Amino acid sequence: MDTFTLTDVRRLTFSGPPPVVSLFMPTHRVGEQMQQDPIRLKNLLTRAESLLEEHGVRPVEARELLEPATDLQADAGFWKDQADGLAMYVFGDGTLRYLQVPMPLEAAVCVGRTPCVRPLLAAVSSQRAYYVVAVSLNQARLFRGSREGLSELPRAPLPEGMSDALHYDEPQGMLGAHTGQTALRGKESAVFHGQGGAVDARKDDILAYFRLIDRALRKVLHNEHAPLIFAGVDSLLPLYRRANTYPHLLDAGIAGNPDRATPADLRAAAETLLAASSDGERKRDAETIAAKSATAWTSTRLEEIVTAAYQGRVAALFVRPEAHRWGRYVVDRGRVESHADRQPGDDDLFEVAAQAALASGARVYVAQPDELVGIAEVAALYRYSLTD
Repeated sequence: MDTFTLTDVRRLTFSGPPPVVSLFMPTHRVGEQMQQDPIRLKNLLTRAESLLEEHGVRPVEARELLEPATDLQADAGFWKDQADGLAMYVFGDGTLRYLQVPMPLEAAVCVGRTPCVRPLLAAVSSQRAYYVVAVSLNQARLFRGSREGLSELPRAPLPEGMSDALHYDEPQGMLGAHTGQTALRGKESAVFHGQGGAVDARKDDILAYFRLIDRALRKVLHNEHAPLIFAGVDSLLPLYRRANTYPHLLDAGIAGNPDRATPADLRAAAETLLAASSDGERKRDAETIAAKSATAWTSTRLEEIVTAAYQGRVAALFVRPEAHRWGRYVVDRGRVESHADRQPGDDDLFEVAAQAALASGARVYVAQPDELVGIAEVAALYRYSLTD
C-alpha cells in the first residue's frame, strides 16, 4: 500500500499511459462498514467498465484492464490495512496504483487520458513530505519527514562537521554555549555565542562549511519541491541562508542545538512551522491574486491557465471543487480545445490544469467559498508576468 504524500500525487503523471481509471472511496478500519468496502469497490469498478466502453474500449478489454483492481475485492489483507480514504488508479498498460488518504473520500470514478487528482487536494497540504537539515559546527544531518514520522537519511553525503569539511581542528575556547529557550520541545538547547567576536571572525569559514552542505544537498534534493527546514542555533541561520541555493527553504528555522534534539523533538518543531507556513502561504497567494487581478501576473481564464501550467509558469492555482469543463490540451500545438459537451478523448480541463500545475511544483488549492470572492471557477498566480 502506497503512503499518501504530495510527491506521490505528482508522480501519478508519470505512472502509465491512457486510458486512466481513477477511483475514490471512503474506507474503514473496523466493523461492518469495513466489510462493505469490497462491495463499494465492486460498484465503482462496474461504473468504470461502462465509462471505458464509452471511451471506445471493448468490454473484454475493459474487464482485463480492471482485473488487478478486481482481484483486490477478495484480498482480506488489503482491506485490513486501510486509512480513511482510498484513491486507486488503473493505467492503460495495466499498472495499478493505490494511495491511502487520511480523510474520507466521496465515492467517485472517472476515466480519461490523465489521472484525476482534485479529490486529493484537500488532504495534500497536511501530508506533504519535508526535510530537516540539522546543522551544528560539530555535525550535519539530513532528515526526511512525512505523516509516518521523521527519520535520518544516513547516506546523505553531508560533511561530518566544520573541522571535517575544512580539514582543521577547532581551537579550544573559540565558541561558548549557554542554555536558551528554543522551538525544540522537552530539551535544553545549547545556543552558541561568540567570545571576543570569535564567531564573527570565523564567518567566512562557517559560510564555506555551509556551502559544502548546500552542495551535498543539491545531490539529494535536485528533483524535490518539498520544504526544507534549517535546525540550528539562531546565529547560524542567516549564514546558512547566504549559502543556500535550494529554492524551498522555509523562512523560519528550528532554533536550538540540534545535537541535543531527538527526531521526535525535531518533528514536533517542524510540523508547527509547516502548519504556520502552509496557512500563511495560502493566504499570501490568495491576497496576491486579488491584488494583482487584471494584470499579466494572474489569470482566471481556464484555457490560458492550462497552457501556462504545462509550460511550468503557474506558481499557485485555486480551483473550485464543483467546476467542470471538457476539452483537451494538444501538446504538439501548445493550445487547448474546449467543448460545451464531452467529446471522445476529452478530460476535465480543471483536472488537467491541477495535475499539470502540481507536476511543475506549483501550489494547488481547492478554493473555499470565502476565497477569491468574485472569481467564479479558477485563478492562477504566475511565476513571472506574461509581458516579461
